[in-house]
Amino acid sequence: MDIVYDINNYNSFVRLIDNSQYVYDKGEKVLSQKRKKVQYFTNLKPCKKVSYQFITMDLETKSINGNLIPYCVSIFDGKISYSFYITDYKSSDEMLKASVLFILKIKYNGHRVYLHNFSYFDGIFLMKIISDLVISNNIKPVIRDNRIINLRVEFLPENTKNKQRKYYVEFRDSYLLLTTSLEKLGKTFAINEGKLEQKLPFPYRFVNEKDVDYNYIGPIPDFKYYDKINNEQYNELILQSKNNNKDLTKWDLKKETIYYCEQDCRTLYYSILEFGKLIYLQFNVDISKTPTVSSLAFRIFRVKYLDENKNI
Repeated sequence: MDIVYDINNYNSFVRLIDNSQYVYDKGEKVLSQKRKKVQYFTNLKPCKKVSYQFITMDLETKSINGNLIPYCVSIFDGKISYSFYITDYKSSDEMLKASVLFILKIKYNGHRVYLHNFSYFDGIFLMKIISDLVISNNIKPVIRDNRIINLRVEFLPENTKNKQRKYYVEFRDSYLLLTTSLEKLGKTFAINEGKLEQKLPFPYRFVNEKDVDYNYIGPIPDFKYYDKINNEQYNELILQSKNNNKDLTKWDLKKETIYYCEQDCRTLYYSILEFGKLIYLQFNVDISKTPTVSSLAFRIFRVKYLDENKNI
């Protein structure tokens, strides 16, 4: 036991007992705290191979009386796109349930499921569904600054014979790793790599019209329903549609929504894939080990630049 006095005030002192510190003032204990020993950061070994076990997911929503209702979900696993549309189910929740159950399969065990802006938007809709489908103690979120940066969901697939083995997927917010819009990601990675065609604008305002049915088939929506385009770009859209032999009097909301949603999934998938390759080639780091850009930067530092011989 050590006692440390303030030479200017013998009524105050600090008492050290093992790993605990106690501060006294005028005979009264005013503070107690444990002192923990910490180790210096160590190097991490370079990654020998990259894991490409991930899929991408996207939701489209419609505003009804001020409430956003998911009406389409798409998933891309690197080979095939799968979509779920509200008119094929009794409700939006049933559609979301079907999409989540589609992911909770043995074939996707260990996969990361990326959604762009999951922690602020898509996660609001999916968390309720996941909580209803999975026992609560099998849902393990990692939260930083009130944002879910990783959501591990353990599950037992139907008809599995091994009841003891744990299967899992991890939901992540790709925006925390690639902090820009899908449109810019597509231009930087997917489109420039020849993976996708140029993304066309979508009439969100038209979908949000109260009288527009989910199965709408009719004239292509007017210019006023499109965001972030001018008249010239709208006319180019019309021209492209004609060149693709589309009947502009039979614009199909379900078909166009699914196409748009699946394209977003493919854009995100190829962007993550190309970004992962770039980081691996430059730094021998697997981005699947890090859910955020800050944790990725720190991992790169520990793999590539940390000198354990220096006291930092």
